Amino acid sequence: MFWVFLIYEIFVLALSTFLAWHFPIVHGWKLALGGLFFISFNGLFFFLHLPKKQSILTTTLTVFFSFLLALVSYLTIFFIAHDFLLMIPSYGDFYFSYPLHATIGFLLICIIIACYGIWNTKQIIIKKYHLKNTKNVSIRLAFLSDLHIAPHHINPKKMSSILEQLKQEKPDFVLLGGDIIEMRPDFFTENALQDLFKNFTSSIPTIAVVGNHEYYGGSISENVKALEDSGIIVLKDAIRFIHDKNIAFIGRDDKTNPHRLPLSRLIKNIPQSVYKIVLDHDPSSLFETIKTSADLQLSGHTHNGQLFPFNLLVKYIFLNAYGYRRIHNLDSIVSSGAGIWGPHLRIGTHNEIVIIDIQPNIFNDEHHFHPKI
Repeated sequence: MFWVFLIYEIFVLALSTFLAWHFPIVHGWKLALGGLFFISFNGLFFFLHLPKKQSILTTTLTVFFSFLLALVSYLTIFFIAHDFLLMIPSYGDFYFSYPLHATIGFLLICIIIACYGIWNTKQIIIKKYHLKNTKNVSIRLAFLSDLHIAPHHINPKKMSSILEQLKQEKPDFVLLGGDIIEMRPDFFTENALQDLFKNFTSSIPTIAVVGNHEYYGGSISENVKALEDSGIIVLKDAIRFIHDKNIAFIGRDDKTNPHRLPLSRLIKNIPQSVYKIVLDHDPSSLFETIKTSADLQLSGHTHNGQLFPFNLLVKYIFLNAYGYRRIHNLDSIVSSGAGIWGPHLRIGTHNEIVIIDIQPNIFNDEHHFHPKI
């Protein structure tokens, strides 16, 4: 662990030096600026690992360090691009004529991006999908993943707003795709959050699977109990049949558990005529799911990268990193999540509630999918 930390600090020192070098100011100021960049890269990392309770001060500091992290990260991207653009004569002539003005311009743009990223974490969109099926299934589902309930991420006011939006969509079922609780259940159980879920689940049946973060808290059983005490049905390698809808929800344990059951074993005794919806937090399992008779898989985990340019990179890591994809006979939907992880930043992506309308395909055609936002 020491060597990982040391390598990280050397990397941060190099980035801080790289940034400070690009500012056309005298040496003493460059040194001070480099120190500020070094603190900015490290501040959020250290702050998030301190034990704390939710308060105005700690929330403000989390947002502040998130702002600094975005600022220095995007300055790094801009200056790397800038160094390549200097090879273009007209750009080089302009920059060397007005180096301070250009640098201040970069800084202002990055400040705007950082402010937008913080503001964007407070927004949540409704994303709708329309799917057709040949099993005479008609149902409306709401899918919510990656809430990451913890101090500074999801407070009772924000959770109340999300649940109210869900009610307005009038789903038959609400499905939670894991990483509901960030670590331990203390914040969830000691605040009004659990009561909010109790009131909500009393009117709309809610089914959940666990994600990797429910395991990171140390006791998966405590997190599962906290969710179940809120009226949420938690499926860990388990199936819930909805006979009147001709649907089976197959909830997989998270892949953090190396002993989770193979999907083929879970699904083998479900009749072919039943519409099978697999809930699996991590979409990397799609390679396994397409080999079964499942009709739809819902996943989260990726956050769609959360920050540009990571939203471009995750596309090359997962078979489906975000949105809808039809793979053989399987419909796959991956949500970018309703919450955030780590810094209070969403850049190039959105928090979202997913609404899925599944209707019979009376014409039995191939055009079974129509996404709509």
